[in-house]
Amino acid sequence: AHSDQPHEASVKAAGLIQAGINRVSYSESLDAIDISVKNTALVIGAGISGMKAAIDMAKSGTEVFLIEKEYLVGGRIAQKESLFPTNQSGKEIITALYQQIKRFPNITLFTGATLEKVSGSLGNFNLEIKVNHKDISPIADPKEAKLVMDQYENNEKKEIEETISLIVGAVLVASGFNHYQPKEGEFGYQTIDNVITLPELDTLMVNNPKQLVYNGKKVNSIAFIYCVGSRQTKGENKYCSRQCCSSTIHTSLQLKEKYKDIQTYHLYRDIRTYGKQELLYEQSSKQGDLYFKYEEKEAPVVEKDGKTTVVKVKDYLTAKMPLEIEADLVVLVTGMVPREDAPHIADLLKIPTGSDKFFNEIHPKLKPVETVIKGVYIGGTCQGPKNISESVQSSMSGASKIIALLKSGTVSVDPIIAR
Repeated sequence: AHSDQPHEASVKAAGLIQAGINRVSYSESLDAIDISVKNTALVIGAGISGMKAAIDMAKSGTEVFLIEKEYLVGGRIAQKESLFPTNQSGKEIITALYQQIKRFPNITLFTGATLEKVSGSLGNFNLEIKVNHKDISPIADPKEAKLVMDQYENNEKKEIEETISLIVGAVLVASGFNHYQPKEGEFGYQTIDNVITLPELDTLMVNNPKQLVYNGKKVNSIAFIYCVGSRQTKGENKYCSRQCCSSTIHTSLQLKEKYKDIQTYHLYRDIRTYGKQELLYEQSSKQGDLYFKYEEKEAPVVEKDGKTTVVKVKDYLTAKMPLEIEADLVVLVTGMVPREDAPHIADLLKIPTGSDKFFNEIHPKLKPVETVIKGVYIGGTCQGPKNISESVQSSMSGASKIIALLKSGTVSVDPIIAR
């Protein structure tokens, strides 16, 4: 630059250097600032991830406040009759975790609780929690809980609402996910009476211990349609929900074990049973489950032909041979979406979200549970689709970060000052 005025350019450069030296000569060295932190943490969400994280932190001596929006703990896991690979029921697992939590005097559980206000920063977050007290056991049977809820709604019982103020050193968000809710008419949902979702099938199996019956008719055949609400190129939810394939195949195996004579058909785009979950796919294929691969542009069509429900599909593996499958029940395998209260939590804690609207970590490999707000961590399915073990691992990772952060009682922060 300034090749036509080399002398003047050199003089200017020398002046800029001298000005910089003079400025630095008046600077004072800054040391890291030590701030005191409370060895107390808030965990948002009492699903399996939040409960495991709370127990881990309590074992290290950290005081934990565990809040759950619903009146029952356990989240989605508590609703599952059988889980891979142990085949334990979700209720058994959650009940055991709840009994552990009760044994720790340094864990306080609030159900019917939501985060309302946040101020402060790392080490000293000031929080306001709104709690609606209702006389419901956190591990009650869902049917019993509904009966009690009806009493409150009918004003037979009076709820007590209070606002609790807390000061905590760190926050772990493990608020979970929602199942995608198909739109009316999507694969016949809500327009054809025997089209349901996978979570609805799980509930149906719990309520029919001996024989699977739907709308008064015995179910002999089920067609599963995969990737409903996931991997959509139009609109939202372009991501894969990761655990749907394994969850569906595991449910199919449970159907055969529980009811013996049910034929299942699987209409899929891709089977993604990664890791040990591949064993489920192998077992399912060996026991006679039928798999048909469809392309996104030629998705299955569900139609009602008199009293019969027919699923039409072109099977990619047989040169797009058109097939018609008569099914007593059509089950839509729905993916994961963020909870409806995720934007509220993100706004309060200043957590960024991605294009999929799940919470964002700083870096998926280097800082997988940290957020841009120091002292705020995320774990479980609130940051994206995961299976159970992945959810628990991420929340326990967040718990270990909080333990390391708070155990000394002080934290060093960068001496950043405003000019």
